[in-house]
Amino acid sequence: MRRAASLLCAVMTICGCSRELVWQPYADASGDFSVEAPKSWPSTHDPNLKRRPVAMVTFLGEETPQDEGRPLGAQIQVSRVTRVASEMPADAKARRKFVEAWIVPPDVLFGAPVESLPPEARENLPKVSDTTLGGKAAKTYEREYEYVNHAHGALDVWIRSVDVVVRTDKAYYMVVYSAPRDRFEKYRPVFERFVKSFAFGPSA
Repeated sequence: MRRAASLLCAVMTICGCSRELVWQPYADASGDFSVEAPKSWPSTHDPNLKRRPVAMVTFLGEETPQDEGRPLGAQIQVSRVTRVASEMPADAKARRKFVEAWIVPPDVLFGAPVESLPPEARENLPKVSDTTLGGKAAKTYEREYEYVNHAHGALDVWIRSVDVVVRTDKAYYMVVYSAPRDRFEKYRPVFERFVKSFAFGPSA
């Protein structure tokens, strides 16, 4: 009986009859964007992207809890980085750090001189391609990095990600899909459907 059940499960998987994801609409509280997301990928962080200079919503997929509970698994993150001066940190030093960390890198994607980046950030720049997101022109690139935390004895994990960046008059919007390298392709179709359904609101 157990062998028959295993065989049936294998056949269902091959035939594409395994349980599919259930998708549901998600709308940011600020009205900046809406999207379809898997019901089984719960959203975390800030539901309103205009609450702070940098805000994000993360949709968590398959997770592998490790390293003090930080999930290292498939996830899609939507971030908003303000380009409006009045929404940036008021303190001059804090504002300078904000611009260097959050504004200059995407500025370079959209044509600013590479020399705007610090020297260490100019090495191994990814290949950038043109795309669209929610009907707006966008830039996209893929990258890999090693997640390491030797202080807590966590295993090193290679993460692969794809970034899609849109620039509007008010902000940068970044949609990032990331997953451990060995599971990246498994969930890429989820990300592709996610970005295909992405729509900007009138206030974006």
